[in-house]
Amino acid sequence: MFEDDDVKIYSFNKHSKTIFVAEVDMESLKPIRDPKPFITAVNLENEDWDGVSIEGAYCIKRDGQYYFFYSSWTRGY
Repeated sequence: MFEDDDVKIYSFNKHSKTIFVAEVDMESLKPIRDPKPFITAVNLENEDWDGVSIEGAYCIKRDGQYYFFYSSWTRGY
């Protein structure tokens, strides 16, 4: 989960070769809208791009720039 400056809360999840982001209603713990693509694999030569899952997703914002971190075990940490 990530809380932005405007107090909106977002979650990140992965499906296939894309990581999605969605704003979350904290009362129902459900997305407010359909998740949107956030990061998509562009090098399709590597069929194992984070193909298993992501974990430890973490987003920060510094000086107006967003930084997104996560781990994957597809090719080992």
